[in-house]
Amino acid sequence: MRGVDVANYRFDFDLTFAVLFANARGRIYGRYGSRDADSADGRLSTVSLEKAMERALAVHERERDLDPPARAPAVRVEELPGAALVWPGKKPECIHCHMVTEVEWKPDLAAGGFDKRRAFVDPDPASIGVELDVDEGNLVSRVLPGSPAALAGIEAGDVLVRLGTQWILSQADVQWVLHNAGWTDSLEAVVSREGEDHALRLELPDGWKRGDISWRPSMWNLDPKPGFFAVEASQDERTRLGIPAGQLALVVKSVPPGPSKRGGLKEGDAILAVDGNRTLVPARVVYATIRLGHEVGDRMSMTVLRDGKEVELAIELR
Repeated sequence: MRGVDVANYRFDFDLTFAVLFANARGRIYGRYGSRDADSADGRLSTVSLEKAMERALAVHERERDLDPPARAPAVRVEELPGAALVWPGKKPECIHCHMVTEVEWKPDLAAGGFDKRRAFVDPDPASIGVELDVDEGNLVSRVLPGSPAALAGIEAGDVLVRLGTQWILSQADVQWVLHNAGWTDSLEAVVSREGEDHALRLELPDGWKRGDISWRPSMWNLDPKPGFFAVEASQDERTRLGIPAGQLALVVKSVPPGPSKRGGLKEGDAILAVDGNRTLVPARVVYATIRLGHEVGDRMSMTVLRDGKEVELAIELR
């Protein structure tokens, strides 16, 4: 990303693969590249990429003669104010995509004024109650009952034509619009149903953006840090330790010097609960919950299994 103009060419910086469709005059027609919590390529396919390219060409035919969009002054990653905080006294040789977010967030993180709602970037379509067909990219395969999409009248089998002012070439375009929407908002959605276009209104309630962002590398930048590394217990480990199925069980592999170590956490402990919650989730979700649910200086409770007995720990997060 070194030398890339991040003021005018933006995408989901947590991805491993992303495409922008643009003309020579700087008009961006759409985007391609998405993922889910389980897989970096679970929402990608050569079929959907080809269809997104075809749709981009169709939009180009309609909009090629429009005036170029207003452009912000070009800004390179290494020119941002946070660059000097991330790379003090040196110029980075290589800038990975996820580092863009780190640089952009760093000034507010360093000043203690970071709004953690900013971490909920590029929301998955599921945040509005929509699941999209992987190969089609804009075909609604399922609508969750009671969701904003269902209340707006979107149905399974609909094709998303436009959301706000954005033509929908792929799932990434849906996420781009949702990324730029407010925490409460109202968006026009145009869907094609049985060959006819229908204009619908999506009402987005407060907090709709919250979802599983535990997979995102940008999460690594948030404080407080968990201060330990653990993995999900295997079935053999559960049996040996006597931990029932369906309950949280994370085996601690390392505890570097820091708050968790000072709080008494040890390698080999099995974490059974964090802040009293024993819900079975992956380790990455526990890490994210600590970062999003606490601030530096908070106390976190942890229940661990050690030598066959449950031990309660109190950890002051830093």
